[in-house]
Amino acid sequence: MKKTKVYTTIVHLLLVLMALSCLIPLMMVLSVSFSRQSDVLTYGYRLIPMHFDVTAYKILFKNTGPVLKAYGVTAYYAVVNTVLSLLICSMAGYAMSRSNFKMRKFFNYFFLLTMLIGGGTIPSYILKSKYLGLSNNLLLYAVNALVAAYTIFVFRTFFAQIPTSLIEAATIDGAKERQIFVKVIFPMSVPVFASMGFTMLIEKWNDYIVPLYYMTNKNYYTIQYYLQLVLNDLNFIKQSLRLSGAQTLATDDMPLEILKFSLCVVGALPALIAFPFFQKYFSKGMVLGSVKG
Repeated sequence: MKKTKVYTTIVHLLLVLMALSCLIPLMMVLSVSFSRQSDVLTYGYRLIPMHFDVTAYKILFKNTGPVLKAYGVTAYYAVVNTVLSLLICSMAGYAMSRSNFKMRKFFNYFFLLTMLIGGGTIPSYILKSKYLGLSNNLLLYAVNALVAAYTIFVFRTFFAQIPTSLIEAATIDGAKERQIFVKVIFPMSVPVFASMGFTMLIEKWNDYIVPLYYMTNKNYYTIQYYLQLVLNDLNFIKQSLRLSGAQTLATDDMPLEILKFSLCVVGALPALIAFPFFQKYFSKGMVLGSVKG
């Protein structure tokens, strides 16, 4: 009993330390974003701001129109693309999990090959921009990278663990494959759908490569790309004023150091808010649906 208590205590301490290692940096970023730049430059980073200041957020939200529009585009990209990708990958994984699927082995090797060999950035850009005409088109956000081999394998492994007797019983009752997938498979697979969906959602939310390559229209910028442009513009303005000798109050009023942290908060806040709703499914889905050898 004593050994068990000691072991449990050690495990709990390790888990607390791991939690703090994740929580403290988040608190530090949030604290610095509400600090004065002079305090940070003089005294360094603190978990509690010496003086509460929202200057960086005022700069970011000085013109709320572009920010809200960028949030809307990012939400559209993340939600629509995630839903479509989950639908396609789950259906492919379900087909590959069925032992009576004749092309099962072929598609296993086919999707595995896509994980080892990629088409390349330039051919992808030419295809999407020149032949499909998806540059400066919101449709690109909906159809970009819908199929992921790893996601398909996770779904396949999870579906393969579902007792075949349930599928056979539904077939005897006259259910078609679509009905089996919707009414039998999906209700039993909520954890893997939630965990993979949250992973995709975060990936799409943080993506700035697609607008960087394909979007020149400001109305189609995502929040991550827009915030990066804001920071680059402020850096450019400040450097230009310094080079011209105009070291005025205008340059000192730009808290670039604090602005970097506020950019992190604005970009990551929606994902942090959404995470608790997926947390109970996340670990379970990733364990049950993990790819086995």
